[in-house]
This record gives sequence, C-alpha cells and structure tokens, in this order.
Amino acid sequence: MRWKLVVRTVIVSLVAMLGVGIAGIGPVSAQTSQPGVTGNTITVGGVAGKTNPVGQPYASGFDGAQAYFNYVNAKGGVFGKKFKLVAQLDDQSRASQNVTELRSLVEEKKVFAVLPVITQIFAGAPYLAQKGVPTFGWNINAEWNDGPNLFGEKGSYLCFTCPQFSPAFIAQQIGAKNVAILAYTAPQSAQCASGMEAGFRKYGMNVVLNDSSLAFGFQDLGSDVDTMRSKGVQFVGTCMDIAGEVNVAKALRRAGLNNVKFYAPQGYDPGTLAKYGNCLLYTSPSPRDRQKS
Repeated sequence: MRWKLVVRTVIVSLVAMLGVGIAGIGPVSAQTSQPGVTGNTITVGGVAGKTNPVGQPYASGFDGAQAYFNYVNAKGGVFGKKFKLVAQLDDQSRASQNVTELRSLVEEKKVFAVLPVITQIFAGAPYLAQKGVPTFGWNINAEWNDGPNLFGEKGSYLCFTCPQFSPAFIAQQIGAKNVAILAYTAPQSAQCASGMEAGFRKYGMNVVLNDSSLAFGFQDLGSDVDTMRSKGVQFVGTCMDIAGEVNVAKALRRAGLNNVKFYAPQGYDPGTLAKYGNCLLYTSPSPRDRQKS
C-alpha cells in the first residue's frame, strides 16, 4: 500500500507538471524539442535500490510506475503523448552507483524525467539539480532540497534533526517518562534519532539512551537492554526498517522487558501486521515477572 501511494503521488505530480510547463519553457504540448519528448512519446527512466541491506521491495516502484503509465496511456496520454518507461536501474544502495545510474539516464537514455527514485542514498541529487531534469521519487533524503526540479512525494524538504512529534505524543499518551532511542549507523537513521531525542526532550521526557551504532541485521541489543532495565525505560523509539523493528521486539522479549512499549514507524501497515504481527506484539508479563517488578 505504501508503494502504491508513493508511486501514484509522484506520477500525478509529473502529469500535472507536463500541463503547466517546466521551468518556464512552456507546456509539453507546445514544446517537442525537449530531451525525451517526441511527437507521440514522453520517455522516463528510474533508479531504485533493488539491492538493499534491509530486504525491502523497492523495485516494486517500477511496477507501480508502469501500471499507472498504462492507465494514463489508455486514456490517450498527455496532450496525445504516451509515457514510455525506458530504464529500470539498480543503484545497489551505493552512493557512487546512484550517481552513475542517474547520469546514464540523462546522458545515454536521454530521458525527459527521472521517475521513480526509490533508494536509500540519493547521492546523484546535485547532478540532477544542476541539469534541471524533472525528478520524482520517495523523499527520505535531505538531498531532495537540492534543486527546484526535485519533487519528493511528500514535499522536497526534510528536517531530520527537528523535534519529532509522533513518538513523543505516543509516549505521553501511555504515561512513559523514561525513554530510549535505537537507530542504525546510516546517516538518515542517526539524524532521525537526533530529531526523535529533540522531540522527547521538548515534551519533558527523560532520554536515558540514544544508540545510533546498530548495524543492519543486528540480532541483539547488547548492553542496551541492561541500560534500559537499570534506568526503568518504559518506551523505545526506533529509526529503522521493519526488519530492525522486529529484531528490537525480539531482543526486548528475550531480555524479559515485556512491559516496554516501542514505536515502529513501519509497524502499522496492514501487510506488515499480517506478516510480523506475532513478533511485534508483546505478551503480558508472567506471574513471576510481575512478582519481580
């Protein structure tokens, strides 16, 4: 469901922009000299982290793009021109590869627009901004703010370190005072943890742990669970993918911290709940645990 919404949003934005013109050059209906635009075709290509360390189906963004293009094309396209998805590239979730693949789309494939961009590392954003190529995708990177031609599905600006309200609100609703934060070493995750801490502190919560040293695929929380136990942590905020959130849930359960609630940003999708529900839900403490507490 998330990918359908992302892809639909970015493509609707592209269709709307084709009607009003790009950077003041006039609508596509009157301008056929633009790269990737012919008498009856508008060519686009995209980049996704098909190969990624968290095992997410980012490549499905291409399926969504093609499906929506088919829908638009069946209705006659845009001003009589039909979309053609000419490239579905994999940047392997690597910065250098992201730049290489984006340059290939512009310089070799001669696309009119880059769509979709669904990847963890958007290192090629400055290049696209300098070239002025209309680009649409999943905004989880600060680089979407690099140029006026970059359009994220939820806007083109992110402030990772600004106070986050949702985790603090949820913690407040359940009466938690002592909180912990867990994140990966990846820049987006670590910066997210900073914003989460700012939100907790703004609303008067005691942040007793902020660990941004976890690697993708971790299996246990090491000394973090001891800190949580000794400091009486009641709520954990995470800046991770669903696999990491599941590992957090399992690690807390193994450590006997069954009363600790945690915020999993990706944990409320129906598909996620169907697949991982038993892992994400905590059981009630056993009588022995209650006696210890």
